Amino acid sequence: MWHPHTRPNSRPNGRRIPDPACGGATVLLLVVIASFSGCAIVQGPPPGDAPPIADQRVFEPRGLPADAPQTLDPAAVAADGTGGDTAPSIIPNPEDVLALTDEMRDFVNRIRGRLMRDPDPARYLARRLEREEFFPDGYYTETTRTAAGVFEERSGNCLSYTNLFIALARYAGLDARFQFARVPANWSSQAGFLVRSRHISARVIESDLLGERAVTVDFNQVQNVGLFPHRLVKDDFALSSFYSNLAVDSLYAQRLREALRLLALANEVAPENPDPWVNAAVVWSSAGNVRKAHSALAGALTVDPTNESALSGLARIFEARGDQERADWYRQTIQRNRDADPYYQFARARAAFDKNELNDSKTYITRAITLRGSIGHFHYLAGIVHYRLGDYDAARTALEAAHTVRSPVSSAKREHTLRLLADLGPLPVDNEMCTDANPGCSSRLPPGGLPPN
Repeated sequence: MWHPHTRPNSRPNGRRIPDPACGGATVLLLVVIASFSGCAIVQGPPPGDAPPIADQRVFEPRGLPADAPQTLDPAAVAADGTGGDTAPSIIPNPEDVLALTDEMRDFVNRIRGRLMRDPDPARYLARRLEREEFFPDGYYTETTRTAAGVFEERSGNCLSYTNLFIALARYAGLDARFQFARVPANWSSQAGFLVRSRHISARVIESDLLGERAVTVDFNQVQNVGLFPHRLVKDDFALSSFYSNLAVDSLYAQRLREALRLLALANEVAPENPDPWVNAAVVWSSAGNVRKAHSALAGALTVDPTNESALSGLARIFEARGDQERADWYRQTIQRNRDADPYYQFARARAAFDKNELNDSKTYITRAITLRGSIGHFHYLAGIVHYRLGDYDAARTALEAAHTVRSPVSSAKREHTLRLLADLGPLPVDNEMCTDANPGCSSRLPPGGLPPN
């Protein structure tokens, strides 16, 4: 059985319990297109004409070629053992996604007294869901469900469980909201498509005599997610992600008209979400209509000029047309802006560190700090890298910065930082090279790597 992960802001982290089923490869919000990861920022117009102005008609199912696949292909579904139930027979109404049944109200009413007396009600609710077996063996499936659907079936993906938690928490009187984490892109291959997964969780604002605090309730174990920035999103944006998930299920089953109807609904409820446009491009590409796929990618860039999936998709389209100049411009834009993204550089540094490629890690984390020097986690990693490389003066400088910058490290890392600084001792008075002979620099990083977030 898996335990939901709760993570308070500005407090020691809750325990992290691995979840192989809900790990980094979990599909939450699907952007189905072969593309790069990271965050691109468009810098100036591409060579030649700009992409076409977005055409809202790309969401209309009319105009699909007569030979476009429309029927269920048994080989294209049930790969995860769900028997093909990932495609909805009835599209849920927007108001139904977070709606409560009488049984759900009874559940909250039964625990309301204890929940409201608990000093950490969000964690209490998560523990009660675990105790009452909402996470049985095999609970995780790729199925996207409403809150009521998860409550009844005790299964679903992590977006589905976030729907359930937020619906119950709000009925209990908690201030629960959706949030997305800006984690490095995670890719997987499903049904012949390359899938980019995004990370969603719940944030609950709690208050007591000590003031307000934000607690994250996370149904997906993504490595180091607490190190990356999160942003609250409105319910409409999460609802758009819900319909986009259902559309991808329909795409897997080759029901292209249904996929476009769902994407149109996703676009309608949250026009600021670029993902329905990107997924519509994949649907039209699957149907052989490159022109509409091109228009849909332009739509994604109209909503979000930083959308790397759209930029990469346009690069592929122009390359297929033989327009290498424009294809190269889009790919170079992606690379330029990865180079300018401190969190992309941090992710590269962490990945290199995990593989013990310390010099590469040093290069990337130095870039990250140059781009944004106010993040304590950047300085902390730099300190550990310098420590491992034997540059103890640089390690001391970085570790001191880790808990003095504007956004210092978390409590767990703060304790580790102070311990390492105490172990290093003061700077040598004669500024000599720090060696094993110098008692102030004789320690080494304990085995096991970095402490938890």
